[in-house]
Amino acid sequence: MGVLVLIGVVSCDTPPPQTKPASTLVYVALGAAGSDYVVRIRDALQGPTRTIDLIDLRAADGAIDAVNDALLPLLLAGRQPRLVTLWAGADDLLAGRDVVDFESGLSVALERLHNNTTALVVVGTMPDGIGIPGTIRTQPESLTPQRVRAFNEAVTRQASLHGAVLVDLSGVTIAAKLVTTTDGAHLSAEGGDVVAAQFLAAIQPRLPAPPKPLK
Repeated sequence: MGVLVLIGVVSCDTPPPQTKPASTLVYVALGAAGSDYVVRIRDALQGPTRTIDLIDLRAADGAIDAVNDALLPLLLAGRQPRLVTLWAGADDLLAGRDVVDFESGLSVALERLHNNTTALVVVGTMPDGIGIPGTIRTQPESLTPQRVRAFNEAVTRQASLHGAVLVDLSGVTIAAKLVTTTDGAHLSAEGGDVVAAQFLAAIQPRLPAPPKPLK
């Protein structure tokens, strides 16, 4: 009787390295448009095992009312950001808005974020020197050192009251190349680099580290 012998072939090839799926972090940016500092923040936080889903809700009119108008639909849709940056005040300042009204609107925005998300919320003050001679063609009456300080004090108070992380830009030296000559209060490309670095210094230690790649 013949014997049927089955010979199995075992592959000795080394299996391909495993790749861990990238985690996704939802990042919402609020405030005034016009500078890509939020893109710099996104790119710095992104890596092989973490992608950043940037939802840029900044508006050309970055006044605090526009911030709240952009924020409410996001919250009603149930989106859960892990990171929110809110940098506002310059447009309200330039428009001559009363600081009390601005602070009230900022309080509403921060309270909504605090009550409806678990996001790390990071807010920034304005540099004290915005609108200084040499950075602006026409000095509006609403842009004074006293009003800048008052707006910054409002931001500082509301950040503390609502548990937001404060990025204090008041000590940042403002040179002409960091702001536009149109109004002296909005960032140039170089200014975007400076502000992104300041925000990242506050954000990176407080976010969980991205997953380590599998070896």
